Amino acid sequence: MLETRTSVVTLECNPKFGRLAAALIAASLAIGLNPSMTDAQSTDRYSPTPLTTTTLSGRGLEGQDQVYYYRFTAKPGEVKVTLDLQADNVNGNSITTEVSLQTPDGNELQSLSGFATQGEASHTVKKIQFASQTPTILVLTLTGGSTAGYTYQIKIDGQWLEQIRGK
Repeated sequence: MLETRTSVVTLECNPKFGRLAAALIAASLAIGLNPSMTDAQSTDRYSPTPLTTTTLSGRGLEGQDQVYYYRFTAKPGEVKVTLDLQADNVNGNSITTEVSLQTPDGNELQSLSGFATQGEASHTVKKIQFASQTPTILVLTLTGGSTAGYTYQIKIDGQWLEQIRGK
């Protein structure tokens, strides 16, 4: 479940700027101060986070596995997904991260896995061709473990980019 936070900002209106300007400033501040609006990662398959960037990155968890869901619409043409992993001190253990592109119904279109051990990074690339506009769910599965700290980066290139460029 996504956490919702509320920020309260009070501005006094200068008659020169008017109430509209004050409202716009307050809205901008509220969005900037509310991490749940800008940094949320959905753990709910039925309410995935809209994908608004070409790169997802972060740290893998030490502990339980975690699954995050993102959504975008692929346009006709190619989408390329790149997964890079770098393991920390994993005490002889290895880590695995999986990325799956699926339809909203859960049918897998393409998947890729990264496997890294301490001192050995992982770089995996997969391409998929879309014949028509296709609603797509990106499922990111981060493995956990008592000693499995690591960083991940997922880069998504291709025809879906028109969404985030406003075309």
